[in-house]
Parts: sequence; C-alpha cells; structure tokens
Amino acid sequence: MKSHRYFYRICIISCMCCSLIALSGCRSEMMHSSNEKGDVSSESYEIDKTSIKTMLNTTPKHIKKNLGKNISIDAEVIVPKVEEAPAFIGKHILIDEEYFVDKFFKNRKPEIKETERQMINEVEKIKIYTIENEEMVVGSGSVVYSKGNILEKYTLPIYNREAHGVLDVYSNGNLEFMSREEAIGNVEEILSRNGVSIYGEAKVYALTAEKMKQEQEKAISENENVKQQIKEGYLKKQEFVKDDECYVLFFRSEVNNIPITQDLYLDEVSGRVVEGINTEVWINKDGIISLIISNVVEKLSELENPENLLSVDEAMSKLQQRYDSVITDNKMNFNEITLEYVGIPDGKKVTEIKFVPTWCFNRKERRPNEQSSMRVNAVTGEVF
Repeated sequence: MKSHRYFYRICIISCMCCSLIALSGCRSEMMHSSNEKGDVSSESYEIDKTSIKTMLNTTPKHIKKNLGKNISIDAEVIVPKVEEAPAFIGKHILIDEEYFVDKFFKNRKPEIKETERQMINEVEKIKIYTIENEEMVVGSGSVVYSKGNILEKYTLPIYNREAHGVLDVYSNGNLEFMSREEAIGNVEEILSRNGVSIYGEAKVYALTAEKMKQEQEKAISENENVKQQIKEGYLKKQEFVKDDECYVLFFRSEVNNIPITQDLYLDEVSGRVVEGINTEVWINKDGIISLIISNVVEKLSELENPENLLSVDEAMSKLQQRYDSVITDNKMNFNEITLEYVGIPDGKKVTEIKFVPTWCFNRKERRPNEQSSMRVNAVTGEVF
C-alpha cells in the first residue's frame, strides 16, 4: 500500500485546504456547557460584563438581527461554562506509537517506512506502518489508520456529510454487533491513553443497511454530478447488508474546559493554513476500520489571562465594522455562533501555536467558494 494514502486521509484535516482554504466552521454540539439563561430572547437580553462568568451566563441562546447591509444573524449561540479563558501556547502531543502498533498490528510485523514532509521552514517526520491491506501513519500530534479501501463503499450514503458529522438522518441508537455506549467507551479509552482531553459528548451515528440504501438512492436521484460520476465509473452504486452496518464517532478536544476548534482557516499574515483538532473513528463488527486523530495539542504554557472578554454583541459590532464598507452581491447569513479556542501562528513555529478565545460566526449553508466562518478574537477584537 503506497504511503500517499496517508496524505489522502490526513487531507481531511490539512491538505483539503486546496479546495477549502477559507473553510472554518464550528458545527459541533456543546449542549452540556451552554448558557444557563436559555430562555433569554434576542430582543430583550442584557449581557452582564462584570466577569467572564457573568458575561457567558447572560449571553442569549439565540440572536436574530441585521448587522448593516451585508450581514444577517439568525443564530444559535453556544458558549462554554467557565470563569476564565486564558490564552495559551499549545504543542503537538507525542503519539504513543507502541500503543497503536500493538492495538492494530498485535502479534504481526508490519513493514515500517520513515519519511518526511516539508512544512514551511520545518520538516515533519512521518512513520508509515503497512501490512497486507492495512496502513497506519504517525506524524506530529497525529495518527491515521485505515483498513484497506473499505470506506469507499460508504461514499454515496454520506455524500452530503457535514464538516464534522455524517448526516443527522442517521440514528444515534444501537446496532446489533455493539452498543452505542460500548463504541464510545472503546474510543474514549484510546484518547485518554494518549492524553487527549475530551470535550462534551461524542457525536455518534449508527449507519444501518436500510438507511444507507435510502441515502444512496437520494444522493443519486438529487445530484446530477453523482449520476455523471457513476456513469464515468468514478463512483459505484453499492449493495448494503447487515455486515456493512457501522458506527461513526466524532470527538472534540478541550483545554481549560473550552473546546478547541475543529476547523482550518488561512492566516493572511503568515500565509499558513491553521488546522483544528479532529477525531473521527469508524467501527464495524470487526472493530475499528478507520481512525483519524489529527493535530492534537497539549498546553505547553499559559499566556495572558484577561479579566474579561468581548461579549457576543461586541464581537458582532467588530464584524459589522469590518464588512460594512465591503461591496458584495450576496448578504452573509450566519446561523451559529460559538466561543472556542482558535490557533494563531506563533512566528514560524509549526509544532507550537498560540490559542486564543474566539467568537466564531458560522454559516451552515453557503454558496460554492463562500467562506463558511468568520472569527473575532475575543480578547483583542481582531477579525480574522
């Protein structure tokens, strides 16, 4: 199996910037840490900025308003339940290779190849393990495992997948070969063993044979591009049986009880694509068939700890100031606002990055080539 498979898999996280260079959505649920005042209306709320805690507690769960002529907000607002939000320097964790080799290649001897990939002014060392149809690649803060090309079978049933989820049409219930709780527990054990701090509850999708058939037919009937790709042989209509059923799990990472963004964006100053932290695992009756743990960091040192942050209103004001003078044909409609840590390049360092609390304004629906997110630094007010 060729090592380029690693770059294909990891591009879900990083190299996908070729086509998603402006993409930076923040779509995951944070229900366990959301605002205490859930019944505050978007027309009557008053934010108490006495402290970070009171500011977050009095932030409404939903806001609907126009920001000038270019921006419309009709958004769910999701914030963590914390008392402080210090900036920090994060560094890629050291992956426990022996643990993963034992887990995926127990009592077998995979072929091992060491290689490098150029990253700005640094070189990242990569180790590739292969045996028969299996491959595992370990890099800086990342490990990617795949069992052959098995995921290709699921292309059509999840054709319209979200950035950090599959499709809400799939149940979060149980499959016959394993309970939902057992699947979650299996992945949590892997993450905790490798120092990944989990934020909130996992997103879990149960892909049943019947539902996959329905979604495949829907993708074919509603998308001319899919029909053309099938005709040209790039995609293939599949048959799904009980043995094809599987769970797909997504986990978030956190520092200081604040989620770290899952998404990437292009830093205009450095020209660098800044990645988020991602964990995606596929499990079927035979065990894990695909695992992506990408760009995981640990807190290296704490930086400034502001007494307060910009409120969501102040962040919206900064956004309006930035885009009021922009001439555009299409109004930007945001339907989700989140507060989370977003990485900012720290000079030319690759394995170390500064994380700052950030208001993320997200668009779940957008036209092709449109930005899906805009970000406002919750400390400085910088829009990026």
